[in-house]
Amino acid sequence: MPSRVESLELFRFLVKYIRTLEHTDQRYLLNRVRAEFRRSNEVNDPAYTEFLFEVN
Repeated sequence: MPSRVESLELFRFLVKYIRTLEHTDQRYLLNRVRAEFRRSNEVNDPAYTEFLFEVN
């Protein structure tokens, strides 16, 4: 299961990457990433949490 630090590192990486994109709706992407992280925060199944971390 990914640690809190690993999850925060992934979140920060995605936010920084989104800010470098041009010709995209950055606000939409940032809101989408935030929403997905909030949704995955509610998951209590360690196997599913690991799957979410590996997919991203």
